[in-house]
Amino acid sequence: MVGALLTVLAVIGFGGLFALLLGVLVTLPYCSWVGAYLLGRYASITDETVLTRSGSVRESVTIR
Repeated sequence: MVGALLTVLAVIGFGGLFALLLGVLVTLPYCSWVGAYLLGRYASITDETVLTRSGSVRESVTIR
């Protein structure tokens, strides 16, 4: 009886660790994509206009 309980507990424990690892592996790329998007949006919002050599003003190009 104790052996069966120990086996069930070990299976549940390893299943939980596997689920945690899977969640981390799915979450990290998503977080990096969101961070890159937000950084790009911030850069495009705070980007200043650029003066060219001829003195004309060139607006920054936003890629969407």
